[in-house]
Amino acid sequence: MKQSHLSLISQIANLTSVIQCVFNLTFQRIDLMFPHHDNEMAQSEAYHQCGQWVNYFFHAGHLHIKGLKMSKSLKNFVTIRQALKEHSPRQLRLMFLMQPWDKPMNYSDQTVDDAKAKEKYFKNFFGSVKSLLRNKNNESDAPKPRHNVFIKPPSDLELSKRLNDVQEKVHASFCDNFKTYEVIQHLMDLVSDCNKYLKSASDVPKNHLLIKKVSNYVTKILRILGVVRGHDDIGFGADDSLAEAATTTKEEDTSPYVDALVNFRQQIRLASKSKMDSKDVLQFCDEVRDSVFANLGIRIDEDNGASSKNNQTAWRFEDPRVIQKDIEEKLLKVALEQMEEQKSEFSN
Repeated sequence: MKQSHLSLISQIANLTSVIQCVFNLTFQRIDLMFPHHDNEMAQSEAYHQCGQWVNYFFHAGHLHIKGLKMSKSLKNFVTIRQALKEHSPRQLRLMFLMQPWDKPMNYSDQTVDDAKAKEKYFKNFFGSVKSLLRNKNNESDAPKPRHNVFIKPPSDLELSKRLNDVQEKVHASFCDNFKTYEVIQHLMDLVSDCNKYLKSASDVPKNHLLIKKVSNYVTKILRILGVVRGHDDIGFGADDSLAEAATTTKEEDTSPYVDALVNFRQQIRLASKSKMDSKDVLQFCDEVRDSVFANLGIRIDEDNGASSKNNQTAWRFEDPRVIQKDIEEKLLKVALEQMEEQKSEFSN
C-alpha cells in the first residue's frame, strides 16, 4: 500500500478519535471507490472496533477538458482562477449544475455557452417580472377590474397548476440522487410557461401575485443551488463587481443616474431649439442606451415583447462588462453585414 494512503488513514483515524463519532458523509473522486475506500473502511473499522465507519460515500465524476480528462500530464489543466478570468462564478456554477455530479463533467466552450444562455434566459425573465411589478402602480389608466375574484381565468389556473407540478418535480429530482440538471430544466420550463402567460393577449389583467409567486420560487431554488447572491426576492441579486455598492451613500448611488438624465434632457432641449432632424434625436437616445446606461450597468430591453404594453420599456441592472460585450458583438455583426452588402454591390 502506498505511503500516502497509510498516512491518510492515520490522519483520519486520529481525527475520528478526537471527535469520537463516525463520518456521515465523505466526498471523493470516483476512481477512489476501489480499492482506496475499501481499504480505508476495513482498516478504520478494525481500528475503531465499529461496524460502520462512514454512512454515505459520494463519488464525483472526473472533470474533462474538451472531452479529455483534466490532467497535468496532458497539459490541459485549468485552475479556478484561470476559468474566472473568462467566465463569471455564476456561469461556472450553472455549468456544473447542468451536469450529473456522479458522472464525468465536461468543461468546454459548448457547456459554458449553454450555461451563459440559461443565465441570460433567467435574467430576461427576472427583468420582465420586475418591470411589470414596477409599472403596475404607474399606469396612466386605471387598472381594469378583474372578473369575479372567486373564478380565476383559465390562464391563471393553468400557470398555477404548472407551478405546483414543477415544485413536485424539483423536490423529486433533489431526492433522486441530487439531479440538479433536472432541477435547472424544470425551472426553465416553468419560466417558459410564465413568459407565455406574460405575453398572452387577454382583456383580463395579469395576476401579479401569481407572477411574483413563480419568480420567487425560481429565485428560491437558484439560491439553494448557490447561484443567487444576497437576499433579493426576485433575481440573481448584485453581481460580484457590484457587491460593494451597498456601502455607498444615497448621493453616490443616485448621482450618476441623475447626471445621465440631466445631460440627456439638455441634449434634447438643444436639439429642439436648433430644430434638428428626428434621426439626430434618435441617435441621442441610442448613445444614452449604449454608452451612458451601459457604463452604469443598466440594460434597456427595447425588444422585450413582455413589456411592450402601454409603450413601456423594460430595464434591469447588469454587469457593465457584459452589456458592453453584447454591444460590441452587435456592432461587429452590423459591420460584417455592411461589408457583405458592399461586396455584393461591387461584384454586381
